[in-house]
Amino acid sequence: MSSYEKNNDSEDELTKFHNCRINSCSRLYDGKLFRCLYLYTGYVSGKLPLDDTIVNINQGSGKGLSKEFR
Repeated sequence: MSSYEKNNDSEDELTKFHNCRINSCSRLYDGKLFRCLYLYTGYVSGKLPLDDTIVNINQGSGKGLSKEFR
């Protein structure tokens, strides 16, 4: 894990996160489904905003949620 501080990593450095062991470990918190524990802890600690990878399960229809889960 790295800190939540902004840095100037190259694209090559950022590709390391695709191989992260917890990049597909989902967490449900306060009606929001996070696809990554790093995103979850960043949001809960106030260091990261919500982004388009988070699914709010309390909004939308069944079909809309199904699409977002994919």
